[in-house]
Amino acid sequence: MRLAIDGSHWAIPGGVRSYLENLIPALVAVEPRLEVQMLLRGRTAEFRPDLPDRVRAVPMRGSRRMLDFLENHFGWPKVERTTGPVDVVHGTHFSLPRARSGVPTVLTVHDVAYLRRPDLYDDPRGNDYGYRTLLRHSLRRADRVIALAHRSKEDLVSACDVDPERVWVVPHGVDPRFSPAAASVQQKVRRKLGIEGAFAIYPVGTITPRKNIPACLRAFSAAFPDPKSRPTLLLTGPKSLPAEARAVVTALGLDLAVRSASVRYPDELAALLTAARWGIYPSLYEGFGLPPLEAMACGLPMLVSDRTSCPEVVGDAAALVDPEDPEALAAGMRRLEEDEAWREELRIRGHRRVADPAYSWQRAARQTIAVYRDDPVAFAAETDPLVPVEVLVDTPHSEMAR
Repeated sequence: MRLAIDGSHWAIPGGVRSYLENLIPALVAVEPRLEVQMLLRGRTAEFRPDLPDRVRAVPMRGSRRMLDFLENHFGWPKVERTTGPVDVVHGTHFSLPRARSGVPTVLTVHDVAYLRRPDLYDDPRGNDYGYRTLLRHSLRRADRVIALAHRSKEDLVSACDVDPERVWVVPHGVDPRFSPAAASVQQKVRRKLGIEGAFAIYPVGTITPRKNIPACLRAFSAAFPDPKSRPTLLLTGPKSLPAEARAVVTALGLDLAVRSASVRYPDELAALLTAARWGIYPSLYEGFGLPPLEAMACGLPMLVSDRTSCPEVVGDAAALVDPEDPEALAAGMRRLEEDEAWREELRIRGHRRVADPAYSWQRAARQTIAVYRDDPVAFAAETDPLVPVEVLVDTPHSEMAR
């Protein structure tokens, strides 16, 4: 099988890059006969990533916007002009590259957050184009669509009027590089960032309003009103906090307690997740929600949003909380800081969950191959690691976080 896959986001930090970095090596590992042509489109055409065997970088020069326009409105250029014949084309973020007639096409949709909650985005013009124009064009042309969680599939079907029979749910795996880091590695990263003593961590990643940072900061202040006994809260991802968050830090007198740092992914982040006492992820919308799983893989007890896909991803292995309930957020933080037995219980649950082979990228790759082949039998033979949301409904959030 010869696959053409859009790898344009390999050079752009974020969830799509993590998807590509993990999925592509797993695909060639589980399918010995697979040859991958990774398309580098637009500004990434000059990028030269370190790729595994049987994966070739194929530059497609020209602006992304122009390529998308030509592909959607004129059916040109065809990927075969640069890749040679291919058996399947896989679009990995909004764009679906064009192939000759009869070649199956697959599109991964990471989320439809902007269509469900446009208030959580501060770039309406760019997101209107991505979600309302480009994504809709690509969905019309895709033979099969991959969603990352069952809630994401439901949102995709309702927001974009996609036939649910075309949507296959392929959850992420957990990068094996996320595991408890050695004490010496933890200390090295701590020294680099100047972090001493106990600290909590919010693995923010890419800064967007849906990450709910101001509410997190207010809850942190309410949970630990005494500056003398307040732990440090480290937000990883941004070099500096956005203006609104900085204003909250200043107004609440959190300047000495709140830190932000851009760290290397995954090694430095894994070291910090191992070293932290507890973690929080109060996101308002996730297509999947990989950071809580990465944290649990490092042995970190987590307080996680009960919104969108997060509950089915973490199951009962994390404390769930309403991210828009400041009292519940504060109570959850306070309990994780003070209740060592609760932290240990969550640590054990988290380790058990991410150790499940169903949360491997090899499983995700086998299911993706089944999508390429339109093989529902092979697809269903793999274990779904996600927990049906209705199973969690009977677990009161107040019990999880109190």
